[in-house]
Amino acid sequence: MEGHEPTIDAVGLVRRIRDDLYEETKNLTNEELIAFYHGRAAATKERLARLHVEREMALRSA
Repeated sequence: MEGHEPTIDAVGLVRRIRDDLYEETKNLTNEELIAFYHGRAAATKERLARLHVEREMALRSA
């Protein structure tokens, strides 16, 4: 879009996330890395479940 300034630097954001994740996991063993990702996945699943409940409650009260 001409004249449009992006408000989010998507490439920079992805690179920062990648670099931060690398720094957090670079010294982990394979077993520790698997446990790390299992923990992240479980936390994400829990967060999504809460958001789903909140959304359902909001839709019912609307």
